[in-house]
Amino acid sequence: MLDIIVEEKCLYYASGAVQYRASYKDGRLHGASYAYTEEGMVLAYTQFIEGKPTGVAKLWYACGALYAQKQYADGLLHGMQEFFYEEGGMKTLLAYKQGKLHGVVQLFTKEGKLQHSCLFVEGVLQDA
Repeated sequence: MLDIIVEEKCLYYASGAVQYRASYKDGRLHGASYAYTEEGMVLAYTQFIEGKPTGVAKLWYACGALYAQKQYADGLLHGMQEFFYEEGGMKTLLAYKQGKLHGVVQLFTKEGKLQHSCLFVEGVLQDA
């Protein structure tokens, strides 16, 4: 039976508070990765497998509001990517397929109204 050694590493602010904490296996990111404010609030969370981001990554504004949810598959953006205004409304929706824009991109006003929409296929903007 093989032993899997996962090592946790941290970076610190000058105050001693944790700024970044991540797990590594064989020198590559493997497991959960977190970035923090100096006050200890989580700013970013990403899960890694053998150095590649996977699943849903989340980013937050310093105030604690959700900034973005990004989906990864095999290290590439894949699926719906969502970005939010600090006040909480949807800002941008982007569809990705294996690291390329693929599908409808939508931009919203702070009031929630659709401001702009366009279509990408395999990373190429389609004519309107």
